[in-house]
Amino acid sequence: MTEKNILDKAFEETVLQLIFYVISKYRRIILVAIVSGVFTYFCSFFYDEKYQSVIVITDSKSQDFQDIGGLSSLFTGVTEGNKELTISLRQMQSSPFLIDFIKINNLPVNLLADDYVFPDLSLNSNIESLADSKMITDDFNTLKYSALRLSSKIDYTFKGALTEVTFESPSPIFSMIILDSLITFANDQLRTKVINESEKEVIYLNNQIAETSMQDLKRSLSEVVKDKITTISIAQSKEEYLFKVIEPASYNPSKVYPNRNLFFAIGSCLGIFFSALFYVWIYYKRSQEES
Repeated sequence: MTEKNILDKAFEETVLQLIFYVISKYRRIILVAIVSGVFTYFCSFFYDEKYQSVIVITDSKSQDFQDIGGLSSLFTGVTEGNKELTISLRQMQSSPFLIDFIKINNLPVNLLADDYVFPDLSLNSNIESLADSKMITDDFNTLKYSALRLSSKIDYTFKGALTEVTFESPSPIFSMIILDSLITFANDQLRTKVINESEKEVIYLNNQIAETSMQDLKRSLSEVVKDKITTISIAQSKEEYLFKVIEPASYNPSKVYPNRNLFFAIGSCLGIFFSALFYVWIYYKRSQEES
């Protein structure tokens, strides 16, 4: 046997002796840690499971969109990069936007409430599969609470030029459907608003051109009309007007909450902490009695 093997064997024996010593010395603390860890692990089964869908998007604006201006800039933001996307995403989380989303898609107003029953869904299901004509209402407060429940499940993270938008719910397919539909709805809503507003502006500007006799003003108004017509053409030809989807909404059957391994780890750490605290208290009491 070589000297290296002898040293390795001696080291292994030393480590094992140390482990056995720690286990025997602190066996009660270790036992409490294991018991509390197992307890918190089983407690995790009482929490509602949550599944997350992720969609990767980026700003749909390109060089062709930089000179649009006008009302369209109010919807997409007036700054560049993440700030511009933040405005758009915040709008997507707003109650007015989500109320329109619920009403137009005939979604039940108890969506994600405690009494909401998730329908049987498949990977071929879409937003129409969630519609429920019996649970439709025009009551603003009821719709607002439903919108707030949806808004609380939406989150986003900037990763360079890309943005990850997430949605959590007790159903992985439900999360995927809602997230995909939200992005589509945002694109459709903005495109429709831009087209309608630009068309109204074109009509108004043409009337102003017909009424004025000043040639310089006519030329200036004509240039504005050209810009508005360009805006309408771009909006009509571009389905992904606000958000460009890089990676569609994902179907992830693995739950993101509760993390039972994390529950076990937290329970074990709490067990060690309170056990150590208890032994410190016992030692303190004994010291007082002896003195």
